[in-house]
Amino acid sequence: MSQVNGLEQQSHWRNVLILAQQAEVQGNLVIAEEHFKEALSLARQLPDSGHSVLLSLNRLGELYRLKDDCKQAEDCYRQAYELAASNAVEDKTLIKAQAAILAKMLVAQGRITEALEFDLAEEVYLDAAGIALLAGKKDEALQYLESGIHVLEQQEREQVSAHDQAVHYLSYGRLLQTAGQNEKAESVFRLALACHEAAGQIDPFLITSIVDGLARVLNEQSRADEANELWEKYRQYSV
Repeated sequence: MSQVNGLEQQSHWRNVLILAQQAEVQGNLVIAEEHFKEALSLARQLPDSGHSVLLSLNRLGELYRLKDDCKQAEDCYRQAYELAASNAVEDKTLIKAQAAILAKMLVAQGRITEALEFDLAEEVYLDAAGIALLAGKKDEALQYLESGIHVLEQQEREQVSAHDQAVHYLSYGRLLQTAGQNEKAESVFRLALACHEAAGQIDPFLITSIVDGLARVLNEQSRADEANELWEKYRQYSV
């Protein structure tokens, strides 16, 4: 495949993804689903397709979550987690972020024990703490929180990057969003955005995921105009 054809395919995939996002914001979920499925199919045909497929799976999963189709949402998130954990992507912080997303979907189905075990296996302690709190397990939550703080302190000593901080805030923001704490989630997503922009080098996948999360909580607060302005501002980074 020539470089020109590859760029054309990438552009086509990106445009379809944007159409899907626009349809979703407008409440046209049937059309949005069609476009997200098309974007996923196109992503799988791209060279170096790992991150493009990952993003497409997450977007489709989010749509199914909005439609209360837990089975299909879980399937998308599980595929995304398995891809992140594979050699095709292989990024520890990304694996943890995807593990947290999948765990939240398990929580939404009342599978608390399974979600906790999954988060703990990937050492996503802060998310595990949040899940335990949702389940009313305060003592366990405090234990997981202590473990999470220890990991963060270790990362600070190792001079954790602004990129990794952004990933952490993205994961925590999704937890708050799932818990229905939209105002807190908004603040955390904005922290994630600030950390990533401070990193000095834009990761299109990560910044699009952060903007997507922030736009969703704005929409859930009936602030669709702000959400649209946000997407327009960061449209150039949409992957």
